[in-house]
Amino acid sequence: MDITDFLGRAWRNRIFEAWERGNQHLSASPDEEKLIELLKDHQEFAHFWKNPKKYLNYEFDPIFDEVDPFLHILIHEVVDEQITCDEPPGIRAVFGRLTEHNLDTHDVIHRIGFVFLNYISPVLQGLGEFDSEAYIEELQVMASDPNYFEQYEEVQDDFDTRMKDEETFLIPDMDHIMAEFNRMRRKEQDEKDITVNTTLQAALNKCPAMWVEAMGVKLKRPCFRKNRDRITDLCQYMSDLNNLQEVVGSLSDSEREALIFVLGNGGWVKHGQLARAFGEEKGDGWWWLDKPPTSTIGRLRLSALLFVGRAPVGTRRYKVAVVPKELREDLSVALNVKLRKP
Repeated sequence: MDITDFLGRAWRNRIFEAWERGNQHLSASPDEEKLIELLKDHQEFAHFWKNPKKYLNYEFDPIFDEVDPFLHILIHEVVDEQITCDEPPGIRAVFGRLTEHNLDTHDVIHRIGFVFLNYISPVLQGLGEFDSEAYIEELQVMASDPNYFEQYEEVQDDFDTRMKDEETFLIPDMDHIMAEFNRMRRKEQDEKDITVNTTLQAALNKCPAMWVEAMGVKLKRPCFRKNRDRITDLCQYMSDLNNLQEVVGSLSDSEREALIFVLGNGGWVKHGQLARAFGEEKGDGWWWLDKPPTSTIGRLRLSALLFVGRAPVGTRRYKVAVVPKELREDLSVALNVKLRKP
């Protein structure tokens, strides 16, 4: 099965399920509630969300002016998350400036999404990586030049024309957009700053809320609506030796060996060194709630035992895997190994 095809259908299923939850007024996670509200804001597409059997694998054809509503919602979510996390850095400030042009939030997100599609399309054609700096610069031009808005419809029409010309332009497929966006988000997450002696709370604070929620599900913790409450609960839970021993007892042999390997190095190790010994994370995606990590390193991350980021080591910054500092002694007891002091 092609991974991009899987991701595309997974995204559509996520929309179908969210719409159904909203209609039946069922309990939903914060991320699901956010998606439900977004779907409600697009009532013009409601007939798509109501018919999963017809539209799960349906291919929208822009040649016949068919708009892909699933791609539309995805771009909304992409841009909204970029603004929320300020990734790439500077997009939140641009969003603030754009809203000063008497535009509502919905319209601003549409216009940012239009620019995003322009910059993601070459990536989907294999013409290089996403240029976040050029993307932000273009958005800054949009925010500072009043004429940009006057030209918007003309530019949009030209873009739509190019989108329909299959001989000169690769139509951005929702499956490929989803796969590329997931790859970008994983890369950005793993590039975030971390210290080799990070605390559990500091590490959790830098994780996406959806990942923290998935950790809570994995560790069978109560459901909390606010991310800070989930983090507080996880920190309290993991600080108890008995709980930690239970978590360790649920690990596979490879997970235990990898954890011992990291503890034997003083509680942190270069990610590449760990990956060579226990396997890469290539099969792990972004949506941990829908598709939990399957790699050894990924499963340790899901158990809130291991965190990945960029840390200063000597005169350079390395991608590292770190066991939170306050967990190391108890983990060495639970694993019956000696913790090497850094």
